[in-house]
Amino acid sequence: MKKYILNIWLLGCLGLFLSCNDLDGKYDELVPDEYHKILSIKETGSQEVIMSVEEEAYEYQLTVIKGGLRKDLEANAFLEVLTQDEVDVEYNDKQGTNYRVLSKDMYVIVDEAVSILGDETGKTIRVTFKPKKIYGAIKEELMSNMCCRYI
Repeated sequence: MKKYILNIWLLGCLGLFLSCNDLDGKYDELVPDEYHKILSIKETGSQEVIMSVEEEAYEYQLTVIKGGLRKDLEANAFLEVLTQDEVDVEYNDKQGTNYRVLSKDMYVIVDEAVSILGDETGKTIRVTFKPKKIYGAIKEELMSNMCCRYI
């Protein structure tokens, strides 16, 4: 019985060795090109921040992380905010929420064009919010009895 188990184990190891040997180090062929470099934002989901209308500006930081099969490649992207229609389709309609997109005069994305060099793993992007303008929009919405959340 021990001979059969040993023979089966040896055949299994030989099969694994031969199947891995077929690639000859060309692992890139297993992964599609679009997964060779991936950029993602570390802070996901809903982020609660506390701002004061007494502040002229509130600075928030996003971390863009580089991943994928070829992390040594340079990666470039352009950060942009979803439109109200996109938020309605992707979030409000599906989750029963009433989120509103901040207008462009309420924030500034510093360095919208992100470039992460081959030897870098990520970058920090600053977003500057204008609390007085945001508060004004929220106050206006409350006065018109439309309950919503700004994102």
